[in-house]
Amino acid sequence: MGQSARGLAVLACVANALSYVGLLYVWRGNLPRDHPTTIKRRIISTTLACSVAWLPVYFWATRVKPMAAPIPVHGLLGLRLEGLGRAIVDSLYLCITLFIGPLVYFVYTIDLEDPNESNPPGLEQPGALGKLAARVRRLVGDWRLWRNLVAAPLTEEWVFRACMAPLLVMEGLPLVRVVLLTPLFFGAAHLHHAAELVRHQHMPLGRALAAVTFQFAYTTLFGWLATFLFLRTGHLAAPLAAHVFCNWAGFPPFGEMWEHPRAIVLLLTTAGGLVTFVLQLGRMTAPSRYGNEVYGAGW
Repeated sequence: MGQSARGLAVLACVANALSYVGLLYVWRGNLPRDHPTTIKRRIISTTLACSVAWLPVYFWATRVKPMAAPIPVHGLLGLRLEGLGRAIVDSLYLCITLFIGPLVYFVYTIDLEDPNESNPPGLEQPGALGKLAARVRRLVGDWRLWRNLVAAPLTEEWVFRACMAPLLVMEGLPLVRVVLLTPLFFGAAHLHHAAELVRHQHMPLGRALAAVTFQFAYTTLFGWLATFLFLRTGHLAAPLAAHVFCNWAGFPPFGEMWEHPRAIVLLLTTAGGLVTFVLQLGRMTAPSRYGNEVYGAGW
């Protein structure tokens, strides 16, 4: 049953990916993806997908490969307490080192002024902290923020990391191969954005395909890091923290950074951050730091 069970595990991953994307389109209407109604509906859809995505892991751990998983199912899913705080902090530290150049650029170019908002004549202009507080209050009411920093990271990491990687590990795939394979499902799940670009943003089909191809590459690259963090720490919270950070930071604006007056400083900080990330990645994710007996032995 070895090869057939492995094939079924891959099919289960495909089914999870298809259900996650497919449930986004069960609603009637033609509203753009950033419309509050669309965001609310899709949060419901992805929550429903999450509610069943873990069942294949439970089935494999209790029926198909019971001897290969002598640990509770919640441990396989990355829901543990030991080393939880350290996993979150270490994950964020690695992301900050990787993005240190773009973060410095953000500090150089941050503008707390809102062009759509001005004080009445005669009123005292708020200071930097007041402007920042006002900006935060506006963002809290923005459904796009909730989607990008809460709903999307939480549901995507649950479905595409916690509910896929354990299946392939239990089927005996080497952990490095699991790291390389599972993000392909994650990247492919973003290809449906092409329809959004063509339908609502009226982008030519060629440009839309180029955009989603780039997004596929970027999300797959991030998926490699996220799956690596999941399997090395044994915590779902580690890739979740990285996902929230990367969604907040966005893709680094390398073109604008190169044209900035302090481009040399930005180049050096970017290079230094990348070197630091590479040198620290293995040590900062050592399974022993988190009591990771779930996947630690495979490294």
